[in-house]
Amino acid sequence: MNIDQIEIGLPDAPGIFMIDCLITSYESWVIDTGSGNHICNHLQGFTRRKTLRKDRSNLRVGEGTPLIAEDVGSYSLSLPSGLVLELDNCYYIPNMIKNVLSFDLLVDQGFYYKYDYKMISVFKNNIFYFKATPVNGLYTVNLQDNINEIYHISKRSKDIEDQTYLWHCRLGHINKKRVELLLKEGFLGTFDYKPFDNCESCLSGKMTKQPFNKENERATDLLEIIHTDVCGPFSHIARGGYRYFITFTDDFSRYGYVYLMRHKSESFERFREFQNEVQNQLGKRIKFLRSDRGGEYLSDEFDNHLLECGIVSQLTPPYTPQMNGVSERRNRTLLDMVRTMMCHSTLPMSFWGLGVSTVRFGSVFGKNRTENRALFGFRFFSVRFSPKPKPNHLVFRFSVSVRFFGFFRFSVFSVSVFRFFSVFSVFGPVFAHPYWGHALETVAHILNRAPTKSVEKTPYELWKGKKPNISFLRVWGCEVYVKRPTSEKLKPKSDKCFFVGYPRTTVGYYFYNPEENKVFVARNGKFLEEKFLSSGNTRNDVDLQVVDEKNTTPIVEPEIQHENVEPQSEPIEEVQTQDLRRSSRVRQEPDRYLGFLVSQDSGDLNEPTSYGEAVSGNESEQWQEAMKAEMQSMYDNQVWELTDLPQHCRAVGRKWVFKKKTDMDGNVHTFKARLVAKGFTQTHGIDYDETFSPVAMLKSIRILMAISAYFNYEIWQMDVKTAFLNGKLTEDVYMEQPEGFEDPKNPNKVCKLLKSIYGLKQASRSWNLHFDERIKEFGFAKSEFEPCVYTKFSGSIVTFLVLYVDDILLIGNDVPTLQNVKSWLSRCFQMKDLGEAAYILGIKIYRNRSKRLIGLSQSTYIDKILKRFRMDESKKGFIPMQHGIVLSKTQCPVSSQDQDRMKSVPYASAIGSIMYAMLCTRPDVAYSVSVTSRYQQNPGEPHWVAVKNILKYLRRTKDMFLVFRGSEDEISVTGYSDASFQTDRDDFRSRSGYVFTLNGGTILWKSSKQDTIADSTTEAEYIAASDAAKEAVWLRNFLSDLRVVASVSRPIDIFCDNSGAVAQAKEPREHHKSRHKYHLIREIIGRGDVRICKILTEENVADPLTKPLARVKHEAHANSIGMQYLDASS
Repeated sequence: MNIDQIEIGLPDAPGIFMIDCLITSYESWVIDTGSGNHICNHLQGFTRRKTLRKDRSNLRVGEGTPLIAEDVGSYSLSLPSGLVLELDNCYYIPNMIKNVLSFDLLVDQGFYYKYDYKMISVFKNNIFYFKATPVNGLYTVNLQDNINEIYHISKRSKDIEDQTYLWHCRLGHINKKRVELLLKEGFLGTFDYKPFDNCESCLSGKMTKQPFNKENERATDLLEIIHTDVCGPFSHIARGGYRYFITFTDDFSRYGYVYLMRHKSESFERFREFQNEVQNQLGKRIKFLRSDRGGEYLSDEFDNHLLECGIVSQLTPPYTPQMNGVSERRNRTLLDMVRTMMCHSTLPMSFWGLGVSTVRFGSVFGKNRTENRALFGFRFFSVRFSPKPKPNHLVFRFSVSVRFFGFFRFSVFSVSVFRFFSVFSVFGPVFAHPYWGHALETVAHILNRAPTKSVEKTPYELWKGKKPNISFLRVWGCEVYVKRPTSEKLKPKSDKCFFVGYPRTTVGYYFYNPEENKVFVARNGKFLEEKFLSSGNTRNDVDLQVVDEKNTTPIVEPEIQHENVEPQSEPIEEVQTQDLRRSSRVRQEPDRYLGFLVSQDSGDLNEPTSYGEAVSGNESEQWQEAMKAEMQSMYDNQVWELTDLPQHCRAVGRKWVFKKKTDMDGNVHTFKARLVAKGFTQTHGIDYDETFSPVAMLKSIRILMAISAYFNYEIWQMDVKTAFLNGKLTEDVYMEQPEGFEDPKNPNKVCKLLKSIYGLKQASRSWNLHFDERIKEFGFAKSEFEPCVYTKFSGSIVTFLVLYVDDILLIGNDVPTLQNVKSWLSRCFQMKDLGEAAYILGIKIYRNRSKRLIGLSQSTYIDKILKRFRMDESKKGFIPMQHGIVLSKTQCPVSSQDQDRMKSVPYASAIGSIMYAMLCTRPDVAYSVSVTSRYQQNPGEPHWVAVKNILKYLRRTKDMFLVFRGSEDEISVTGYSDASFQTDRDDFRSRSGYVFTLNGGTILWKSSKQDTIADSTTEAEYIAASDAAKEAVWLRNFLSDLRVVASVSRPIDIFCDNSGAVAQAKEPREHHKSRHKYHLIREIIGRGDVRICKILTEENVADPLTKPLARVKHEAHANSIGMQYLDASS
């Protein structure tokens, strides 16, 4: 190429500067890094073009020779790889010697190149397109390469006619089984289903962990249960300021609604909007609203509205998103599909969110646009602007420069222009981020019309009563030509746009016009889906991240809870004093946390929920002192160090949690401020791994209390100050600086955590592992059957240690040894000595050492729940459930009038509140709680009366204690089992119950409906005895670990009042009616763990756990299992 020295001057009119090339090959293509447009010298390959006016077609080469560009349009360049390269804005100049590829425009399309030994290879999405080699000093595209020498091409690019994949994309990348099901049902017309390989967009957007477990119960009608959840805030703020969305999903049909919000506080208004719409459409009323414990659902305004409408609010316990699984899964599906569609499109990231309204933007200069052209190494600008700037406009400076082959450049001139004050208006679609709601609403639209495993029909069919029409669906993000409403004769009749969604209130589609930078509605257009699919997956970097914010779902710290507590109400099939057996899988808090977690929403003590509330309220001085003490503890323990946040790392949020600690009578004695990390923003495998941490079971604590009463052991209590700060982290975790205590010299730095902190997912586990390590150094051994109970034996000296997160019970027979343990713990951790145990986990401990007596009571907690449900002044009941009463589903309300009346009844909340008392100290209400808990979905008046009777009974017996005594007899365990035959009127199942006592005091109990239908009374009793035997095996093993109950060397006696069941258990006589898994009891008896014995019915103390009894009999059995009143003489 010869380049003559030329004088650069500013032309009178805008044009395209070129350097003439001495090249002879007429059909070859050259890559030019300085060219701003593509140029072609022949018409073959143009798919569409338009003729330029003469006044716009004058071009000049370097020496000033004029050239004429006749046409401009789109050119399809066939490559040796088998792919087609689409070149937009390609100029047709017939007398050009070479064709020119603008590499700048290719880069804008997502292409990149690799240079290897004088060869440039061009790729997109890791797919090879073409190569260029130097010819006479210019890199020329070789269009004659053998295809076998090219890299493997994605199968997706060549299968344009694959209707299966086409519908997969049209349906928002739903899974293959859904597409196949729609095809079988006739929704997609007729074509052969062809399974396709993994979709790269799906792999990019849908990678996930294992799903949550399915829910046990489902709604039986529309609007019976509505699941809701708020998602956000998102880092990409939508046009109009939207940062959140809220979903409402019908449990029966899985039909869902999505609303965009600017703030979480709009949740109530969005719910009212949703409620009015769906109730008017369906003529039904919402019965239950299931949500998490986000503050947006706990406002007084929301609560009062639900109460007025008779809607029962079902709040899931903190840290248990599985219990709100429908909403959690819906949010995940929505975001997965949005990510996937964004991965498959060329639209900017911002298109994943926008309000429903049409958005319009101004162009940079209106009709006088800035032009940017470059050919053969010259880059230039032709700037036009309004001659008279308007007020309140910003000044922007543009430079005109010339660049030679991308190596050097110099300015020709610069000019300032005045334009409107708007970044989005000035820079157009490149910097605008307003459209993410279209993708979100499109996904919601599709999900309502797509099959789901949860229901047999599509959600649309169940909701609307007719099959959906999905023939109008198109691939989101594809190009489309839309006819202009009005057009001039010489201008194109249509505009090239992008399809971005389906309007809710009108027939048609949403289209985005990048030229005019607006979204509009049109009835139809020409969709270029095949071209869109053949171009391959674009694989945009999609980052739909929820950012940290203040006042999100509160971080609950059950490990430091000492106050009276109330459990969460959820449908339960059985009531038991122990928790479900812990499996080896990693999971969140088990049900035994239930009572403590749900107490966090209690507002009785007027505790602040944020830092701002704490420092601005009437008790700000106390809370500020509490926060200073917490921060001092952080400094003393060297919990973190300030550092810069490493690249590609994310700092978790932080929050202050405030709690007033009370004594056993409910009096506030301590203001506690806890700094917690927002662990819900952590990522598994990056800043945490395993999370499981054991916690002492209530039954273990009762067993040790019974042993302490018999042997008159010491029971001391200690509390670990900031227990979790002692845990050691193995991962790199970064946290924002504490609110109100930021370092003024380093405000932009973050805290690199050196030790565990409350709120982190691994915090409890880290603390437990560290405590386990240190306590074993002192000679303690962990129980094999209860990992939070430690034992230490030295001759006749016995010492037990019970750990319930940060509460410690020390039990033993030697005071100096216990003092040594205290000293050791104080050297290892910051401890608070609470002296003799008097109040733990909301349970009052009464003790009379002279009589070797211990009593456990929850009178303060019962007073609280009575007041909560306005039963504190009710009549006092004598028994928890009337003798002869039968509850069934036939008593559930049927008429709309009865249903509306029952909606205002806090049935589920009352059941949940009673539940915790039953689990801790009240076996006498186990049967009544188990029965009434089965009707939480649709309780009737008889069911509510039964619940109130339980509360009335608790009011009369609130001062009753669960008593453990010493005696001269040998300490021993006794079990009782019983069953009631087919007492459930709904499914004719029987009910089991068992009780285990340790020297007369009840340590274990359970009342539950049997899993199978028994054919006889004998079989029902045999099943109940088998359940009791399995519990006895654990009890015998645990007591053997403690080494103080010598009687467990012999089989534990289990008394049953059915002779046939006793005979079946003792002798393996097969019978066609005794077919079930419960024959395990025979093996248990055979190896000497238990012994089954016959007892008279009137002496079977498990009888109250299977049926309601008359007052005299109920009181007699309650007294027999240790439920007694205590006074000063006791």
